[in-house]
Amino acid sequence: MLEKAKSKLGGYSNIRFTNCYCEELNFEQQTFDKIICLNSFHYYVDQKAVLNHFHNFLKPGGELYLLDWNRKGYFMLSSFLIDLLSPENINSRSLEEMKPLLKEFGFTVQEQEEWNFRWWKFFFMKCTKA
Repeated sequence: MLEKAKSKLGGYSNIRFTNCYCEELNFEQQTFDKIICLNSFHYYVDQKAVLNHFHNFLKPGGELYLLDWNRKGYFMLSSFLIDLLSPENINSRSLEEMKPLLKEFGFTVQEQEEWNFRWWKFFFMKCTKA
């Protein structure tokens, strides 16, 4: 995916590409206006460290857009099976579980949405740095 992004966006001088674990990102504080985290939060081993990074990297009033699996209802069984059978770290959360975690790291939820796609459940949250 990184190579695909480079091929499509490599001509922009204001874009920097990096490849590392999210917990190891190393940017200056208050660097970004927006952070977009799409369908990957459940893979992060230390989710609290990631949210702390996101908070530190955002400028005051910056926005975090978070879309991920929604461990809720019947998807809790799917999530359990995926976690059991996958060699990767999988730690999905529900929308309701994410709210206090985001608040703990200084984010205010501005928008939220939940939906299903077949047996899969997702949530989306738009948050601002308090």
